[in-house]
Amino acid sequence: MGYHQELTAYAKGFYVISHERSGTHFLMNCIQLNSSIDFKCLSVGEWFGPFDQPQTQFEHIYKRFSELNPQQHYILKTHCDRDLYNAKYPKGKIVYIFRDYRDVLVSYYYFLRDEYIASGRRRNQKISSLWFSRLEEFIRRPLPDFLQLNYSLYGDFSFPIERWLNHVVQWIDNPPEHMQIVTYNQLYYHPEETTQKLLKFLELPSKAVFTRPTFENSLSVMPRKGIVGDWKNHFSTKDAVFLDTAVSEYLPLIDRFPWNLEGRSSGEGNTLERSGRLNVYRHPAALRDC
Repeated sequence: MGYHQELTAYAKGFYVISHERSGTHFLMNCIQLNSSIDFKCLSVGEWFGPFDQPQTQFEHIYKRFSELNPQQHYILKTHCDRDLYNAKYPKGKIVYIFRDYRDVLVSYYYFLRDEYIASGRRRNQKISSLWFSRLEEFIRRPLPDFLQLNYSLYGDFSFPIERWLNHVVQWIDNPPEHMQIVTYNQLYYHPEETTQKLLKFLELPSKAVFTRPTFENSLSVMPRKGIVGDWKNHFSTKDAVFLDTAVSEYLPLIDRFPWNLEGRSSGEGNTLERSGRLNVYRHPAALRDC
């Protein structure tokens, strides 16, 4: 299996791709609840090691696609970076969602602390135990090998904000023709309009009446809070400056999309946008001195 194969060789469906904690399930629920197609949601999953056996890094990907039913419609969720997708995934339509990096990192901190690391260690005892006790430590300490390689082909980053930048910049810089980009804010503030545009891109029939996902009607996992701007209740001014400095070089690219306010890009209304190439991601030098 590799870059030259099409998803249609395995099943009907499309990908929802994101960095973790970016509104992935909210997006999947919007599509499931408002399309008349009966979708099955599956996660392609991540690599839990053993990390001293790199030849096993892609076995879970091959296994997942070998198990698909050609007659079933799927929403395939993955947090893979673009390098990994290009190298190892069958090609299909993609909806890519990204969210304010500050809200992502707060949610990611709680996710790792409360469940994910413990779950990973049940699969592989060599996975690092928690390496932080507070949020300000989490954003400033290098990630263990596990979180560098679980969804990445190369893992060429160290800090959590670098991981986010590596993922988002790779995907939104010069996106492929078969991909549509949406921000969490667009979906949060304008769910019906945004969902209808995505259904049109995916060539899916829509239901007559729009249903907004709630905890009660959710067909897949709902977010921990999902509140826009909740990071203000967690980060100090010093923390916020640290993160803003790290992303500053890439804001001309990121700001092409309505990620930071009420889901509307300047001068364009609530659009689902495409981007031209700006920069290839590289490590923010500022982090090396913090």
